[in-house]
Amino acid sequence: GGNGRFQSRANTKLGLPWMYAGVQTLIFVFVTLPPHRRHVCTQQQQCHIEPIDNSDCTIPEREYEYTDVEDTIAAEWDLICNTQVYIPLLSTIFFGGFLV
Repeated sequence: GGNGRFQSRANTKLGLPWMYAGVQTLIFVFVTLPPHRRHVCTQQQQCHIEPIDNSDCTIPEREYEYTDVEDTIAAEWDLICNTQVYIPLLSTIFFGGFLV
């Protein structure tokens, strides 16, 4: 025999939580992407907006802004340059929650 009605229901009920966990994992990967930054206008220089490379840590915080603050945890919590090492810690805490 093939799958009966009970087996189909049981497989669906057991499979849905795993699909939900997989989606949460994928969302976490995209939410912790490095933020995009761009120069802002100051009074000393002419106004031109250009993107900043994420590896450029020499620019003072007052001279740039995030383009997508609401999109990533790294931008919301200002996790760039020296504090970028905390992003893997966030993933450790996140996946530790799956064990609980």
